[in-house]
Amino acid sequence: MRMRSTPLELGIACCAALLAATGCGGPMSGPDATSDATSGPDAPGADVFVDSAPDVVEQDNVVADAVVEDAAAADSGACPAGLGARWACEGTTGRARCVGGAVERVPCAYGCADRAGGDAVCSCGTMSNFTVWNCLPSGDLGRCSSGAWLEQSCMGRGCVAMPAGVDDVCRAPSTTSSLQMVLDRLGPTCAAISNGTRCAIAVRDLATGERASYRGAERFQSASSAKAIWVAAAVLDRGTAAVEPLATPVFRDSSNDAAGSVIDLLSSPDRVNAFYRGEAGMTNSSLCRWNTGGRTRQPSNCVPWSGASNYFTADDATEFLSRLGQGRIFGEPRLSVMLRWMTLSPRTGSPGGVLGTQLPAAARATMQHKAGWIPDLGNHNDIGLVEYAPGRFYAVSILATGTASNFWLRQSPWIEYASCVIFHGVTRGVTDPFTACRRP
Repeated sequence: MRMRSTPLELGIACCAALLAATGCGGPMSGPDATSDATSGPDAPGADVFVDSAPDVVEQDNVVADAVVEDAAAADSGACPAGLGARWACEGTTGRARCVGGAVERVPCAYGCADRAGGDAVCSCGTMSNFTVWNCLPSGDLGRCSSGAWLEQSCMGRGCVAMPAGVDDVCRAPSTTSSLQMVLDRLGPTCAAISNGTRCAIAVRDLATGERASYRGAERFQSASSAKAIWVAAAVLDRGTAAVEPLATPVFRDSSNDAAGSVIDLLSSPDRVNAFYRGEAGMTNSSLCRWNTGGRTRQPSNCVPWSGASNYFTADDATEFLSRLGQGRIFGEPRLSVMLRWMTLSPRTGSPGGVLGTQLPAAARATMQHKAGWIPDLGNHNDIGLVEYAPGRFYAVSILATGTASNFWLRQSPWIEYASCVIFHGVTRGVTDPFTACRRP
């Protein structure tokens, strides 16, 4: 995706009770709690789930086969001198980077261009007029975006030409999605591993367009995962400079007060729901109340079914992530900044880093995500963009709700397990993705 570029892709929670709501990010004291300030990650003495994520600036999704080299460096976990987590040009024919000790190289058909302070990109060369997705002779798709050449693999299915000025598309798979079959098998393990928990999953491969969903239209309290969506709305309306001071507290620390300040940057709390239903494509989600930092944000356009709580669905969250990663909400340079902020979220561990715990090291290092959790109510979510090969991402949302008693010992380990199974289900690198992951 463009995720790191654009290819081609929360939540704060109100308590499920009455009219008071609190963010997520930490334990709450009950349904009448109005802020995590004394019980969440921002509380004095409480654990702050901080991880030192690499300062990766997102780069365009150039779908090309990368060559992973330097096995000795990979085994030792060390990168060769001169190579880091950011993509850098190697002459004019390609670009390279080193993540987790593994060197990755991607050829550039039309040249390579370094960008100050950010990732190098494959340049457009003679293809600069391809401003929408166009079918290529290979049967894949290509376009030029902000000077970067992007390609999207159609996985051998070929592409379909659309009217002039409209994005061409990959042909739809002719058989049942193998990814859907993985989710159909994975979904029921939620209740088996975490008795009394209801779960939902939605996945979309931004390189191939393949998507799958399990109970994806069911509503869940969004908890702090929604903070990523609110930040995107503020970046769209106000730009990155206005949001920058709040980004680290929101993504690294899951600060409820900082998230409230993000909402305050918008014209009104109503703008959050307008963004949900408009630019984000989230038609079954709603913000209804955010009470923290001494202020109550209560949109007038909260939907009646919400019960004054904040909700989203796995399908909606994945639609937002997909649009974000594909540069359909905003493009460069804002996109790279937003995605870099999302790497500030913890890489591993419960509750803030569950999406990455069982992922391979390279995918864990570059994933862009935001978790949300309300232990007292047994709610835990993680939504994000995962890079499964150089420049190829999938958007994923894993949502769980149950009881306080099964939150730590069952829900969190299940999300870690589910994330691993999904990764291997997308990559198809093993015969059975379930055997590659540690089941709780």
